[in-house]
Amino acid sequence: MKQRKYFDCYAAVGSCSAPEKEFPHDIDSLYGDMAYARIHGAAFIHNAARDVSFSLGNEEAIRLEKENSRLFSLAVVASSADYET
Repeated sequence: MKQRKYFDCYAAVGSCSAPEKEFPHDIDSLYGDMAYARIHGAAFIHNAARDVSFSLGNEEAIRLEKENSRLFSLAVVASSADYET
């Protein structure tokens, strides 16, 4: 019998402006949570894209996606995107 694959549709990695000790946002913690919940992959955003600069954070997310085959980056587009072009 085939094993069902589970996918986290929204995760976050990277430092953020309001860090919470209960929710570390590094890749190792994400993989640990994925192993605990038996999740095979995750779509994620980089917190820097949400909190600091969407262009730099999205670049970091793409870099992390290339290094981790089970992660898929989501683009963050801020409502103020026209000011950061």
